Amino acid sequence: MRSIIHLGNCLMNKHLLLAASLLATGTTCSASDDIGPSPLEAPNGALMAAWTQITGNASQPGELAGLVRFAVAGNGGQSACNQFEISTNTSSIPAITARKNVATSEFPVTVCEAIANPAWTTISITSNGKAAYLWAPDGNTPTLKATLPTLHAVGRHPRGTLQMLSVGDTGCRDNSDQSCASTDTWPFEFLSAAAAAEEPDFVMHVGDYRYSNKGTNDTWEYWYQEFFYPARELLLAAPWAMVRGNHETCGYHSTENLPAPWGTGWFYFLQHNDAANSVHCHTGGTAPYQEPWLFDVGIHGAQGTFSGSHRIIVMDSSTDTPATQQTDNFVSMIKASTASTSSWWTGHRPIWGINPYSPVSTLETDLDQSLTTALKASGSNQNCWADTGLPCSLKAVISGHIHNLERVQFFGNGSQASVWQRPMQYVSGNSGVVLTPTMNTSPCSFTVPGTAPQIYGPNLSAMVDWENKFGFTLWTRDTSGTEQSGWQETRYFYENGTMSTSAPPKLDGDTPAPTCS
Repeated sequence: MRSIIHLGNCLMNKHLLLAASLLATGTTCSASDDIGPSPLEAPNGALMAAWTQITGNASQPGELAGLVRFAVAGNGGQSACNQFEISTNTSSIPAITARKNVATSEFPVTVCEAIANPAWTTISITSNGKAAYLWAPDGNTPTLKATLPTLHAVGRHPRGTLQMLSVGDTGCRDNSDQSCASTDTWPFEFLSAAAAAEEPDFVMHVGDYRYSNKGTNDTWEYWYQEFFYPARELLLAAPWAMVRGNHETCGYHSTENLPAPWGTGWFYFLQHNDAANSVHCHTGGTAPYQEPWLFDVGIHGAQGTFSGSHRIIVMDSSTDTPATQQTDNFVSMIKASTASTSSWWTGHRPIWGINPYSPVSTLETDLDQSLTTALKASGSNQNCWADTGLPCSLKAVISGHIHNLERVQFFGNGSQASVWQRPMQYVSGNSGVVLTPTMNTSPCSFTVPGTAPQIYGPNLSAMVDWENKFGFTLWTRDTSGTEQSGWQETRYFYENGTMSTSAPPKLDGDTPAPTCS
């Protein structure tokens, strides 16, 4: 394990502490009792956030489709968007449109978007021909220029590799369980700056962007404080793929201290495929599962070569109740994986995760049930995995929801001790919200799903290793065939104002491990 110190800004609500002075004094970043600066203090027309969002594949193999989005203070609508331009390396001027705002009182902010051309090699937001900067709180001079990452750069980094960075469950509870006033208790801003310094090709957020429960809080203020402000450096560093978590479901605006869903903000800011924002929480009900979507990434080489193609299929597991729609979604995901040579599924809730709360248990058996039903309905006869019909190309499922880092591997034994019997389940839910309790030891073993296999799939012995530390994971595409997941994993952890990295432990089916408890 090597230690690294990140010299990024520690910006929190009423404090600006330079990292160099922090290192000299041993002080961690701190703030007032508020989560962060209020966007309501910004003047109308101020540029509040900007990002590039992956939405699928473009027409050419290996090229991505996506959007440029930015948030402008106030309910100016299209007029607010018209105060800005998107400048690129091409002479054409992209059309910018304002997304439909269905809750203007809760969201006094305009979200503007433009279709991103995968051929763009530069993107910047300008106003009247001059560079635009993100608003800085407390009267500070803006320093973050709105220069955005391009889709074209994914897989074309000078290092010659493809890297994905996964984060999840990034918000802060802001209650007796978790203070947001210190980097040690809520390090998401620090993690975002450290992650940006790694220059990933793209970022995958596996869901749950919000946690605070202060009254009616599906509002712009709390979305800004919990996500857009602390994530600002990473949003400008790489394109993002956004996954919907259970905290982004629709439901109610609570005036009590309850885990209210924040679906209105999800649909307005982060929904990937609905430019008009025509499907949103205010259309009634809890909003059904959204259909899966996918994108393909790889390494672009000289003379137009493309290698290491890998498909990421994004599912909506914001709720785990068995439903015909979820089964249909799994059927389409099985077909999409089968059509690829290497793939991952990603959704907020883990299909084969381990719940560390006592008594330790498997977590999402409803997803197991929907998947088992889908495997029977899909007609797939692939036999690479113990779960008959699961595509041979599916290497892993990456999720959040459990607030730690967790890797679940299903090994055989004897001659098959190092061979997976089921795709790896990985949980990247340790990027901000208060962490879950620890289990007895790491690694430990557990049977998953541990109940009626005809309904929930075959019971397999799992080797579980976990880390109860804040952090994120950096994945490097492995084209050699060494890594069964298809990617090399590096874990990044925050502790006492510094970052450290470690490689995952090498395990197999013959490794002795006590039962997880």
